Amino acid sequence: LVKQCQAMLEAGRVYCQTSKSFVNGLRELGHQCSGDKMMEECLDKFSKKLSIIFDAQGEVIETTQKSVKTKLQTFVKEDVRRLKDVRKEFERSSETLEGALGRNAQAPRGKQHEVEEASNALLNARKAFRSEALDYVLE
Repeated sequence: LVKQCQAMLEAGRVYCQTSKSFVNGLRELGHQCSGDKMMEECLDKFSKKLSIIFDAQGEVIETTQKSVKTKLQTFVKEDVRRLKDVRKEFERSSETLEGALGRNAQAPRGKQHEVEEASNALLNARKAFRSEALDYVLE
C-alpha cells in the first residue's frame, strides 16, 4: 500500500511536470502568434488559468505526501510491527500454557511435591497467557 501510494504520488508529479511543459508550449505558441493579438491574449489567458490549476494539483500531491503517505508509513512501521511483536508474545505464552497443561496432566499423583510444582507452573502459565491475550486484544 505504501508502494502504491508512492507510485501514485510520483505519477502525479510527472503529470504536473508534463502539464507545466504543455502550458509553456501554449505560452510560446501565443508569443509566436504576435500578429493576431486576440489569439495571443486567448492563449496567454488560457495558459495562466491552466497554470493555476496545475499548481493547485501540485499542492494536492504535496499535501497527500505529508498527510497520507507519511502517516501510512508510520502506521506500517510502528503499529503493525508492535502488533506482530505482541502476537509473538501471545503465541509464546500460549505454547508455555500448553506445555504446563501437559506437565500438569502427566504429574504422578503419588508424588505431592511434583503435583504442586506442576500445578503452580500451570497457574503461572495461565496468568501469563491471560495477560498476553489481553495485551494482544488491546493492540
